[in-house]
Amino acid sequence: MAEGLTAGDWFGSAIIRRLVDDARSIEEAGHFDSKIQFMLRELQSTLGGIQGWINDAERGLTSDPAQSVLLRQLREAFYEADDLLDEFHFRTLSKKVWHIPSSSMLVLFCDVWGIPSSFMDFKNLVSFLRGRQNLKNLVGELKRISDHAKHNYVSVDHGRERIVRPETASFLLTSDIIGREEEKEEIVRVLLSSDGWYKGGAGSRRGRDIDVLPLVGIGGVGKTTLAQLVYNDERLAEHFFIRAWCYVSADFDIRRILKRLLCFLSNDLSDTISDMEPIIMKLKKAMSGKRFFVVFDDVWDESPAHWEMLRGILTCGEEGSKVLVTTRSAKVAHIMGTMSPIMVGGLSEYEFRALLQCSAFGYGNRDLEESKKLEPIGVQIYRELGGLPLAAKVLGFLLRTNVDEHIWRAISEGELWERDFFQRELLSTLKLSYQHLNANLRQCFSYCSIFPRGYMFEKHKLVQMWVAQGYIKLDDRREMILEDIGSQWFDELMQRFFFQPAEENRYVMHGLMHDLAVYISSGDCSVVEDESRNILRKVRHLRVRTDKLEVLTEMIKIKNLRTLLFFGDCDSHEFSKVLEGMFIYLKDLRVLDLSSTPIEKLPDSFGGLLHLRYLDISNTKIRLLPTSFSRLFHLQVLNLQGCHFQELPKGMNKLINLRYLYGDSEIVSLIEGIGELTNLHYIEEFPVRQKRGHGIGELENLMNLRRISIKNLENVKTKEEAKKAKLKNKRNLKALQLEWSSPTRNRLDVEEDVLEGLEPPPNLKELSITGYDGIALPGCLQSFTSLTLLMVSHYHHKTSISLSDLKALEKLHLEDCPELSIPGGLHSLANLKKLHIEGCPMLNESSLPKQPDMEKGLQSLTDLCIDDSILLNDGWVLLGSLSSLKILNFQHFNHLGYFSKEQELWFHQLTSIQELGISNCRSLGHLPADLSTLLSLKKLSITNCPKIMSLPENGLPISLEDLQISGCPELEERCSEGGPDWIKIARIPRVRVTAAVTMKT
Repeated sequence: MAEGLTAGDWFGSAIIRRLVDDARSIEEAGHFDSKIQFMLRELQSTLGGIQGWINDAERGLTSDPAQSVLLRQLREAFYEADDLLDEFHFRTLSKKVWHIPSSSMLVLFCDVWGIPSSFMDFKNLVSFLRGRQNLKNLVGELKRISDHAKHNYVSVDHGRERIVRPETASFLLTSDIIGREEEKEEIVRVLLSSDGWYKGGAGSRRGRDIDVLPLVGIGGVGKTTLAQLVYNDERLAEHFFIRAWCYVSADFDIRRILKRLLCFLSNDLSDTISDMEPIIMKLKKAMSGKRFFVVFDDVWDESPAHWEMLRGILTCGEEGSKVLVTTRSAKVAHIMGTMSPIMVGGLSEYEFRALLQCSAFGYGNRDLEESKKLEPIGVQIYRELGGLPLAAKVLGFLLRTNVDEHIWRAISEGELWERDFFQRELLSTLKLSYQHLNANLRQCFSYCSIFPRGYMFEKHKLVQMWVAQGYIKLDDRREMILEDIGSQWFDELMQRFFFQPAEENRYVMHGLMHDLAVYISSGDCSVVEDESRNILRKVRHLRVRTDKLEVLTEMIKIKNLRTLLFFGDCDSHEFSKVLEGMFIYLKDLRVLDLSSTPIEKLPDSFGGLLHLRYLDISNTKIRLLPTSFSRLFHLQVLNLQGCHFQELPKGMNKLINLRYLYGDSEIVSLIEGIGELTNLHYIEEFPVRQKRGHGIGELENLMNLRRISIKNLENVKTKEEAKKAKLKNKRNLKALQLEWSSPTRNRLDVEEDVLEGLEPPPNLKELSITGYDGIALPGCLQSFTSLTLLMVSHYHHKTSISLSDLKALEKLHLEDCPELSIPGGLHSLANLKKLHIEGCPMLNESSLPKQPDMEKGLQSLTDLCIDDSILLNDGWVLLGSLSSLKILNFQHFNHLGYFSKEQELWFHQLTSIQELGISNCRSLGHLPADLSTLLSLKKLSITNCPKIMSLPENGLPISLEDLQISGCPELEERCSEGGPDWIKIARIPRVRVTAAVTMKT
């Protein structure tokens, strides 16, 4: 944390719980002498005493300088304790791996002197004795801090300075509201309607109930202002007999809420009634039989029981009564809402800049010269702040009081948190969301500050890093693994808008949320760039983006690093040498990402990184791993993708904690005896070989597998051999890929026997079968009723599969299966979201839903990729009915020369389409004439369509952000810069025309 470290910003309670659990686990294992066992108990007791003080401190924000000093000391002691306990745990793993016999003379000697038998050489013995002394010193230091805290900070609640949002009211503070007119009209329309958009979930409408519409969004996005605009609309005043506004805040006190409503309804400002019963009776009398509209502003409480009680009281109103809720939590919206929530986003660029100008120069009284200065900077500020209205107002005030253009430029470049006013006004709003997180989520959120602004997060990778840092521990839900818990925590952060979905399986953090994470984590997390200031010596998590060797050399002095991530290009032999020499010093690393760096080898000292749990060396020039690599007993994640190894160390099967192994078949085939890695959850590719230590039987004991791709199944010769994998016993297995790389030369029924012998578990979620050459697909396919994804490709025998029982199916991919048919078609797949059919001529339009079933089948479909066998006649009718479709790809439409008027009519009913791809349509002469009417379209790709000569006369949609053209010679020439069609695309932010080498970003 920063120099002014406060417990309210910290997450010490989460660290204490983890340390106590680790100390107890090591003590109960009983691998160490009585002195260490005693000190481990002392450590648990001392940490327990500190726990109460930290819990109290985290509930408030005291700025006592003396307490800040104590907290910094405590933080350092916690890190030291974590390292020590991890070292002790490493020693127990060593004994387990090397199978030290209890009857050896060495063990007897160690027992006499109270030394664990895993220390078989002098170096290890010295290390153990040093560790025992360090543990003794640590316990003493923690006791000193605990005693000091007890005597000086009996209660930190006195003078607590917790951030509290000012209470809101129904009236607008200013009439000069910019934007939000469309959103307001939509909300008013819904509130005045008699039906609404009903949804499933906790708050679903039940009988005689009230309609609840949630407004959800990040802090500062303008939810309250929008609610005020709606509340004061004259149409609502005429429609509802009663209107009331109630500011709820974090304290969902039902008595207080009911009394506020009572004040609105009866003008009774008396505070004398305290009992709930008379308040409820009085309120029901005032509301009974009347149509009302109530706004509950700023709701945080996620307890369904609290809302149920309040909802039950409000049902006394007339049917048609409405409630509007504003919240930062999607979970609150799910609990309270009976109608689909409205997600409140940022302002448009025009609206944001207008609000910024008004805030900087006054409403209707602008300095034109100063306003012109602001124009180019306003664009950059909008991109940095994501259209947040509160940010525009706060920055507008800053710019009003600092007319120096240098100040404006600094703000546009992200130097925001150094401005006191900005911290006070905007930080306090965002920090409210942070304060409502528990200590575990605070820790996970603050860690994200080491990633760049705008970084696309992959959930599973971030969760793996949280696990590697020890942030996530198993709770009482023993059936869950660490990554499952971490995934839930990530989802909770996303529900509170710390993360936002960006594209498939990727997420982004709002720019201001990233700035908040940087502010919160300063002192623990840092970034090194070419112009970086001096790095704090006690920083723990570091991101590096520099090609300056002197900066890299300076990093070696930071010996406490736990995370080291490299971003950017730094391709030089000297750079590689510096990297290789770093690991002698960086002994505390838990997470190391060297992907795409110029490093050429890992030194022999690399095996000394005994804390290392996450290692990514993908796409590097490393060809050999040191023999010491097999001593990384804590390693959980190993990414070797894109590497070309000559061999791997023989002891790779000693990495007993390895959970995730990323690498292609060639890499995995270098690991002999992979079946000993019984903690494996994921193997990217497992190639079956007819060689000892590489057969299908290696999978027998890997009972923790969650995902696996098994290749070269032609090397499995019998059903009995296939059964050795024991897939049916792997109850945690969710995703399975089966691949035959070449046809067997045995009997035609061999592959049928092998597939039957593999016998996947019945609760499988994802199944992919590629290159299978059996006479028929197994009939058991339809028994996998939990499947959400099914892929069958390169299957050439005449057969059929029934999908009628696969009600949960969300993704279906069928490719190069010329004789495959589906009796009953796709009519029953109501939950299907993604459909890819290519090279399957038997699956023609007869497989699609027909009238009157069209509205029932495929209505959840959002992503469709098809060839011309599907869309003949009635298929186009179906296409026009897919109201949820967002991604559409046409490929191999070999007989389509142009779009008929009827086809274009159905085509242009796809108002929700965001991405359109047209590829390998070699007869197609032109694009749809009215593409410009698809106002949701953001991405258009045209590939290998040589007869398309030009873009439509009406141009392309104004919404288009990304255009890609390749393999279309005439069109490429016309769309090159200066070409006849360039004027139609010059405004598009991203244009890629391959042959013309036109690139604009």
